[in-house]
Amino acid sequence: MRTISLLFLGLMMAGGCGGGFREPWVMGQDGLYYQPGMGEFYNGEFDHTIDGERRKGRIVNGRLEGLFTVWYLSGIKKVEWTYVNGVYHGRAQSWFDGGLARTDLQFDRGRLVNGTTFKPDGSRASQLDNGTGTLLAYYANGQLHWEKTYQEGKRVGQRIYFPDGSLKSVQ
Repeated sequence: MRTISLLFLGLMMAGGCGGGFREPWVMGQDGLYYQPGMGEFYNGEFDHTIDGERRKGRIVNGRLEGLFTVWYLSGIKKVEWTYVNGVYHGRAQSWFDGGLARTDLQFDRGRLVNGTTFKPDGSRASQLDNGTGTLLAYYANGQLHWEKTYQEGKRVGQRIYFPDGSLKSVQ
């Protein structure tokens, strides 16, 4: 019994269960990751679970670098993005908990080049080409989650909605 309790405690501390994990970095006001109490950039790989979602990636010189992946509690991938020097670069995808595609985006050094979003039934919700246009993303319940407008690859506006469809914020 003692061995099982120690094993469970070890899993909790290592992030094997939600709620017991504490990230080994702090985020500065500049959006970079630092080693707590040291003022130095955080460097390292991580693979941990927070609130049932597994997160795996790497931080180099305080910035996300390489492949970053999050899985739902069910084990299905939620998001998969690639970062170069802390900005999106390459393909960025997300999925609904059932496994259907939610977003499929292509970035070039932080600028959105092309993108397609999907509704929970798998049908296309919106498409953006050449970095200009508006993308719509939906909650699994079919309500609009966000609406983001881009010009030349840069986001110039967004509306975020609650799962019940009411407006949460506008930028």
